[in-house]
Amino acid sequence: MVNTLTQNSRTKTYTLDPADRILTTADTAGPTLTNHYTDTSDNPGWIAASDGTWTRYVDGASGGLGISVDNAGTVHLQLSNLHGDTVATSTPADTGPATYAESTEYGLPRDPTTPTARYGWLGSNHRNTGDALAQLTLMGARLYNPTTGRFLSVDPEPGGSANDYDYCSADPINCTDLDGKWPSWHSVRHWAWQHKWDIIGTAATFVPVAGEVEWAYRGYRMARFARTGYESWRAGRSLRRISSGVRYGGRKYGWSLRYDRKWHNFHFFGHRVLRSHIQFDRWRIGVKGSHRSIRMPLPWSRGPR
Repeated sequence: MVNTLTQNSRTKTYTLDPADRILTTADTAGPTLTNHYTDTSDNPGWIAASDGTWTRYVDGASGGLGISVDNAGTVHLQLSNLHGDTVATSTPADTGPATYAESTEYGLPRDPTTPTARYGWLGSNHRNTGDALAQLTLMGARLYNPTTGRFLSVDPEPGGSANDYDYCSADPINCTDLDGKWPSWHSVRHWAWQHKWDIIGTAATFVPVAGEVEWAYRGYRMARFARTGYESWRAGRSLRRISSGVRYGGRKYGWSLRYDRKWHNFHFFGHRVLRSHIQFDRWRIGVKGSHRSIRMPLPWSRGPR
């Protein structure tokens, strides 16, 4: 977690509460801010300043940031796009947006002259783009740099993304990493949907009986579990291998479904990459040479290292 940020002659110093959430932000060019939390998340319910002002934040019906209310009683509607970016604000008395600002998919303001608001890019998720310096974003456990699309410190969760500093495997449209630890794998679900017929067709080649409901159900459960984006070691521990046998036309077939993760050494490039795979196997029991196997890579990996 960040302790101090300095840009030119301005410095911001942060302190944490017992739950490792930002408690205070001391600014050499402005008042000290104190965050007050109303639940176990890292989203402050209201923020008080040392000059006596305060702002309260209320979520809308969708669960994202909906309105803010300042100490003068002014209500500001926080209007977000489908990505979760707060792009406009308005008061109930306005006939149109009072402010408007857009960000790129990585979080850079499209208009550099627009003042940076506290909640802009991913603002509906309470990601703070205004209380840091140098356009950095306070992203949970780490600082995020939208200019490079990278975090500034090592991922605290091994295997959390493509490498230690990567943001969402370079797919900020379909994925978010709100806590700086583990991405929300919208991209994995998108990949699974795009390749659904390949997955179904591959599985079908290993089902000797159309009515083999148990095999299909187990395969579905494993694919569903894998693409939700849970930590790979959990999937490997729970679903290392499932197998069974079935009789069809007087012949007995065996099948298996395996999940594994392996480190691959790329000596030429000087790093290692952790790859995840699902492997389907089928064979006719007692018949030599009848074994068939298809190995499918999953769209997440760990590397370089």
